[in-house]
Amino acid sequence: MDLCDKRYGTKLLRNVFPLYSGSNSGKRWYITQGRYVARNGHLEDWGYQWMEGDDTYITTGTYIPQPGDWVFFTWTSDTDTDHVAMVEYCTRAADGSVTIHVIEGNNPSSVQRNTYALTYTRILGYGTVHDVAGVTMRSGCFGEKVRQLQEKLVSLGYLKASQVDSSYGTLTIDAVTRYQTAIGVKATGVADMATQQRLDHDLAEARYEAPDTLIVVDEDDEDE
Repeated sequence: MDLCDKRYGTKLLRNVFPLYSGSNSGKRWYITQGRYVARNGHLEDWGYQWMEGDDTYITTGTYIPQPGDWVFFTWTSDTDTDHVAMVEYCTRAADGSVTIHVIEGNNPSSVQRNTYALTYTRILGYGTVHDVAGVTMRSGCFGEKVRQLQEKLVSLGYLKASQVDSSYGTLTIDAVTRYQTAIGVKATGVADMATQQRLDHDLAEARYEAPDTLIVVDEDDEDE
C-alpha cells in the first residue's frame, strides 16, 4: 500500500487499509472504523450485525466479500487473528457455493494466490473497503459507528453536540434508553437493529419536516 500511495499519489494506507504489526491490530482497526463484518454475523463485545438496507441479521454466507476486502483467519479455537489475506474476487458454482479468491503471504513462505470456501470455519470475518453492515451497540463499544449513532441522537435532541465522543458510555446509554421509552419499546439502552432502524426513520422524517428543508418541484408537475 505504501508503494501504491507513493506511485499514484493516493492515501490508502491508514485510511482505507491499516498499517499494523500485531495479530489483532488490523481487525480492531476495521472494527473501530465501522467496517468489519463477522463471518457468522455476531461481533464479539458488540452484538449481531445486519446488512445496510436489510432487516434480517447476518448469518454465515450472507456477506460475500468484495475485491479489496481483507479476510481475517484464526487457526486456533479462539478469536485471535493468525492470518490475513486480501480478496481478489469471488466466484459462484452451479450448486450456489461461493469461493473466495485471495492474495496472501506466508502460506507457507511467499506471496501467492489461494482460494477458500465462503463457509470456511477458520474465517473470523472481513475488513471491508466500504461500510456495508450495521451492528448492535452497547456499553463499552467505541468507534465510528458509535459516533454516527450519537450524531443521530443529537439531531433528535437526545444528546448534546458536546457529548459526541465515539464512546458508548453512560450518556449514550441514557439517551438510547430515553429514545426507546419515547417510541414505546423495551428500554434496554442497547442500540439493536430495530432501535437503529427506527432512529433512521424518525431522523429522516424530522429532516423532511424541518422548516428549512428545500422541496424541489418539477416544472411539469406544476403545469398539471
